[in-house]
Amino acid sequence: EKRRESYPSSMVPCLVLSLSSLITFNTTFNFFCKLAFFNGWIFLISIILSLVLTACQWRSVENMKILCLCILPLKYFYGLRLTVQGSENLNIKEPYMIVSNHQSYLDLLGMMEVLPDRCIAFALLYMGPVGLSCWCCNFIFIDRKKRTSPPLLFSLPLLVQLRVWVYLEGTRNPKDTMLPFKREAFHLAVKTQVNLPIYDPPPLSPPSPTGNWTSRILPRIETQGLGPKDVPELAENVCKTMQETFDEISTPLNAFPKMGPGNSGCE
Repeated sequence: EKRRESYPSSMVPCLVLSLSSLITFNTTFNFFCKLAFFNGWIFLISIILSLVLTACQWRSVENMKILCLCILPLKYFYGLRLTVQGSENLNIKEPYMIVSNHQSYLDLLGMMEVLPDRCIAFALLYMGPVGLSCWCCNFIFIDRKKRTSPPLLFSLPLLVQLRVWVYLEGTRNPKDTMLPFKREAFHLAVKTQVNLPIYDPPPLSPPSPTGNWTSRILPRIETQGLGPKDVPELAENVCKTMQETFDEISTPLNAFPKMGPGNSGCE
């Protein structure tokens, strides 16, 4: 009986040693552990902030600054150096819509690094504490089951002088090719005649040995004079530009497994 009781306890050091070895020497395992911790941190912060801000009845786009303060320091914990190329392309006074691709929750680090003042994003309904914290930041909520957007969205960026952040693929995509873009964002941009700066985050992969992640902000695309009939061509041009930029800033990392084949949604 004593041997049976000591057997589970003797396994604990072995498990700790095995996990430590995997985290230290296995790049892929280390990466997914960091991803799991990041997701857990976002969930915990969302619970705390949503409870505090809801209790104070403080719903404002300025709450995004609080989110940035809670999320951005994680780059130091992970030993990351986020390099942003073309940040001057966001020096736009009038309202605009930033369009981006979306690979994982780690994209939030890059987003918080370049997030301009008074910027909100589209968020999904029914996301639990994360959705409630987004509500406290005045995010625009959408429902994937509905094909149409509320008419109010078409005038929102100009009425309240906000910047809007949109993930064009509509969902996380860890592959090295873009999914087909959702057209609603382009209809919104054409309807309001706002500019479209493009943000390409770093590829979803373990950090390089130096811990450098490179993202790029491309020059804005003008929508003045465009109409609904120009949306397909506009979407295709943006998709091709983003794919070319993504391929350019991607770094080959043999230690990370391929997430699966994919066909570019630009064609």
